Formats: sequence, structure tokens, C-alpha cells
Amino acid sequence: MTGDDFLQLAGKFAAIFHDPASCRTIIGRAYYGGFHLAKAFLESLGIKPPRNANTHVYIQHCLLNSGNPDLATTGMVLNSLHSDRIKADYDLSPSPVDSASVARASVERAHQIQSALQECGGEDERRLIRESVASYLARLYSARSPQYRLARPPMSGTFLA
Repeated sequence: MTGDDFLQLAGKFAAIFHDPASCRTIIGRAYYGGFHLAKAFLESLGIKPPRNANTHVYIQHCLLNSGNPDLATTGMVLNSLHSDRIKADYDLSPSPVDSASVARASVERAHQIQSALQECGGEDERRLIRESVASYLARLYSARSPQYRLARPPMSGTFLA
């Protein structure tokens, strides 16, 4: 099971189903397709996201701070998809997330994430991305309180493999 599987399912559903419940489901699958693709990409670089609710924002911020403009855009797209997924799942009042056009756009944005991640295949590029993310994480965790630094030291095996 991969993020591609969720993305393919979202695309199939978007072509067939147009009712509000389906549109909200499509948005969720498109988001999780993009999310899992981004997570797998970071893990392939040796960056290990936390296994808690913060992982969604963590992955977005790693992409935003990757030193790669295309991945920074990808982080913004993932953030936007995440916002739509939250609206689709938690706010059941009538909303734009009920529409087939928003559901289709979510699938397209997830495909943009997929393409951007696939284009970062070169060894030198991946090394630079890993170094940029590692530097970002070091700055992030060194700015935390001393108690937090003791609990989760920057650059520990928790974040980088």
C-alpha cells in the first residue's frame, strides 16, 4: 500500500461520483495520497517524521524548508490539501468541499505533489535536500526550551535515520 494507491482511488472516484459525501471522501484520499508520498520521500532521505498528529505539519515544514523551490511549493500545496481535508472531515455544513470541481482539483494538486517528488531523484539534489531539512530541524529543536531539548535532542535518531 502506497500513497499512489490512494491517489489512484481518488482519481477513479472523482470520475464517477459527484455527491457531497463522495466529494469529501475524494478530497481525503487525495490528501492522504500526497501526504504518504511526501512522507515516503522524506523517509527515503533518512528523515523520520514523528508518529503522532504533528506529523502532518512536520512533513509540510520539512518540504517548505528543503532548500528546493519546487518542494517548497509542494509543501504549500500539501498544506492547502490538508486544510481542505480537515474541512471535508470535520465541518459538515454546506461548503465548497461538497463540489465535484473542488474534489477534482484536490486530485490534480495531489498529482502535482507526486510529480514534484519524482523530479527530485538526482543523488546530489537529494543530498542537498536532506542537508537543508537537517539544518532546519537542528534550528527548530535548538530553539525549544531546555526541557524539550533533553526530551528530543535535535538530529537524534528520532528525526534522521
